[in-house]
Amino acid sequence: MIGPVWLGAVLGVVVLVAGASALARLVVAWRSHRPTDAEVDIHNLLMGVSMAGVLIPQLLIATGRAATTAWLVVWIVVTLWFAVSVARDAARRASGRRFAGHHVPHLVMSAAMVYMFSVGDGPIPGADAGLASLATLAYAFVVFMAGYAVIVVDRLPVIAVAGIGDARPIGRAPATASRTTTAPVASQLAAATNVVMALVMGYMLVVLFG
Repeated sequence: MIGPVWLGAVLGVVVLVAGASALARLVVAWRSHRPTDAEVDIHNLLMGVSMAGVLIPQLLIATGRAATTAWLVVWIVVTLWFAVSVARDAARRASGRRFAGHHVPHLVMSAAMVYMFSVGDGPIPGADAGLASLATLAYAFVVFMAGYAVIVVDRLPVIAVAGIGDARPIGRAPATASRTTTAPVASQLAAATNVVMALVMGYMLVVLFG
């Protein structure tokens, strides 16, 4: 990564903490059988670890060809997963049910991660037109990330009441429990995690082609 080393270190710690919060939500949801959007939490956990590896090369998480290739494969799989999820939601809408489009941003963020690990440490050598196309795609991702972050922050009061995403109980409820708790696990924290991931991803893409 190009850019101030100190800023990369700070942002790396930030995304690691954000990823850890996603892991904590999964653990709490599993143990208490409370709802959470497990797909998004897993996405944010992976995103936090992989971005921290790029921002702080000393962690050796995403350093070297083998690690970069491994993360590229991971993000291709995650992107395909969310593509199927979005297509499934669209099919539900076609059948008259409500379209739950909350996975669209995570599909785009996953695609941005594929893009970043494909490009590597800098633009792929080639024709000027090809480099311009890569840069245009990078800035399109940046605009999306910024817009998504603004929308999530604007919706925080609603999220506090209604929760966020496709929150479902995970794990097995205790046999003695008469009913499960329906309140999603830390929905505002989950929204804040999404904002952090989008903004740091945007920064990384700007730096890549800045």
